[in-house]
Order: sequence, then structure tokens, then C-alpha cells
Amino acid sequence: MTTKTKTTWRTVRLGDVATDVRDLYQPTKEKHLPYIGLEHIEQQTLRLLGVGDSRDVQSIKKRFKNGDVLFGSLRVYFRKVIRSKIDGVCSTDITVLRPKNAQLDPMFLFYLVGNNQFIDRATGQGEGTRMPRAGWSVISDFDIEIPKEIGEQKRIAEILSTFDEMIENNNRIIKTLEEMAQAIFRKRFGVFPEALSKGWEMKKLGDLGRIITGKTPSTKDKENFGNNYPFITIPDLQNGVFVVRTERFLSEQGAGTMSASKLPVGAICVSCIATVGLVAIATRESFTNQQINSIIPKSEVLRPFVFLLLRGMRSGLQAYASGGTAAPIISKGAFEKIEVVMPPEKILSDFYESVNPMFEKIMVVLEENQKLIAMRDLLLPRLMSGEIRI
Repeated sequence: MTTKTKTTWRTVRLGDVATDVRDLYQPTKEKHLPYIGLEHIEQQTLRLLGVGDSRDVQSIKKRFKNGDVLFGSLRVYFRKVIRSKIDGVCSTDITVLRPKNAQLDPMFLFYLVGNNQFIDRATGQGEGTRMPRAGWSVISDFDIEIPKEIGEQKRIAEILSTFDEMIENNNRIIKTLEEMAQAIFRKRFGVFPEALSKGWEMKKLGDLGRIITGKTPSTKDKENFGNNYPFITIPDLQNGVFVVRTERFLSEQGAGTMSASKLPVGAICVSCIATVGLVAIATRESFTNQQINSIIPKSEVLRPFVFLLLRGMRSGLQAYASGGTAAPIISKGAFEKIEVVMPPEKILSDFYESVNPMFEKIMVVLEENQKLIAMRDLLLPRLMSGEIRI
């Protein structure tokens, strides 16, 4: 490793080396394309969660191509950045970036704008009051430093992408384990009506454990928020079986204002307002906002069963939501009364022995991913600034 020198790096204006792609999508009845919105990009990880369909979104959309960098421009979202591997369309809340010429490597551009230092700079200068934006009009004027040699840009990007490849391999392992657990669940519990004649019982969710509805401490007092307790909101439930990251945290003061709604490790959180039916398990003592009802199972043996049961009930849960034209909502009282079919204790115990090792393995791999993300994010700004050279 060597130290950066003025002769090997240069300062340029972002708008001079990259362009904002504004190719608007004109839909026809016959043609549709993959769609990416902010909801499809995972917070903080530089990872795509999934892809939608352009037919399901009525708003104006922009085209992007394989290799383009998609940068979430709304300041309320933190570090929603990916590099596309497909052609498609995206929300207008996403800025589509592309190098102007061969002097800027596309992957280097991706890590440049995915760097937390770049994000902090952009969000700190967002335009607008109600929904501040850090779009192209803001970031195009940023002075950035890049290696003069395209080969050095590529080497930096290759090192960082090695971490992302390991993270994606782990994500595939997690997905396989999730699918295996779900397959076992469907095989053993897929025919509930027949099971009722074999000694199974109808129970209410409230019979399976304590139900807690979260709330939000006063946002006017900034001292309520800090780094002590994860504060789980609906976006945090989109990332898999376990909640290992949250966008926000509460301080001891904030936690003290809502101590009755503290969740223990292993609580099962379910979104019950607006986006109904997302389910994930808390991995730390946590709190949630009022859009989430959580179940604290009566026993450890119940946890995998209840989690997979609720995961498979998403459309059914939506049917319990009230609200008419307003945001759908399942109140705590309605949530507690939802009926489910429960197998005998012996069957539950056997199921737990079969699938719990899969849940434990998922947690181990998730923890490994968190370490990889931390290592990449520690190295990223040093490589991107030239503090460390290859």
C-alpha cells in the first residue's frame, strides 16, 4: 500500500464525469418492464431486496440500464444505493447515474456515491422542506477525487466488490434455509381442516403469547433518540427472518417513556398498519412504533411455528384489516382475536427440533454478514479517498 499523491488523483466535478439519466418510460398495453422503487432497496447495505413490475405502479417512471447506479434522492431514506444488474424502470425518487465516458469506471462510481461520507454530504444539502431531496441538482456540483488511471479505479472497486460477493453468497444461503423451513412447515401443517379431526385445536393469537403494540416517544424531544435500543419500524421488517439492523434507535430516556412496550429477544413483530403482514423476529431488546403488533410466545418451542404461520398468513392478515379507503389497520384487539389452528404439543416439539437449527444457522450467517458489511464500510471511505492505495 502507498499514500495518495496529487499526481495520481484529480479533483473533478461529479457532473463533469457522470450524467443524470432522465429517459422517461412511456408504457403501452403490451409492454412492461422490471420496476425498482425505494421500497426495493435495502437500507444501508447497498443491496437490492427484490424487483417489482411496471404495471403495478401508475406514477411516472424513468428507464435505467444494466450497470447504472440508482441513488435514492429523498433525504428521509438513508443510503439507498444499488448498481443495477438488469434493464428496467424506476421511481422518479431515484437518480439514475451513468459515467459520461471511459474516464470513470461504473463500479467505482457506485462505491463513490454509496460511501457514507458522500451520503451524509448529500443529505445535509437536500432541497425542499416537506420532503427534502438530494438529487442531481444537489450532487452534480460536488467536487470529488478520483484516480487518474482507470486501472486504479477498477482495482479499488474489485476489492470492495469482493466483500459484496461474499455477502451475496451468504444471502443465498439464508434464502435456501428460509425456503427449507417454509417447505417443512407447509408439508406438516398445510391441510388444517383435516387436522381438526385429529385432535388439533382452534386458538386465538392472544392465546399463544403476550401481544404488545408499540408507540413512538415524542419526536419533539431529540433526547428520546440515541444508540441504546433498536426502534423497529415497518422498513426494518422487510429484510428477512431477523431484525439485525434498524434505521433508528432510542436513548435510555426515550425507552423510559415507553417501558411497558419493551420487547425481549425473540419477540415476533408484525406490521399491522398500511403495509400489513410483514413479519420478523427481534434479535435484541427493542421497541417498535405503533404500526407494529408483536407476539412474545409463551415458549421457545412456539416461536418457529408462530413465525412461519404468520409469514404464510400475509394475505389473510390483510383481510382482517379495517379502514376502508384510509390506511388499513389491524388493532391490537382484532389481532389478538385472529384464530389459528394449533397442533398438539408433541407435533409442535418435533417441528421445533426440525427447523430451529435452520433458524440458528440463519442468525449465524446474518451476524457474519454484519461483520463483512462493517469491514467493507470501514475500508470504503479510505479507498475512495486515496488514504489507502493498492
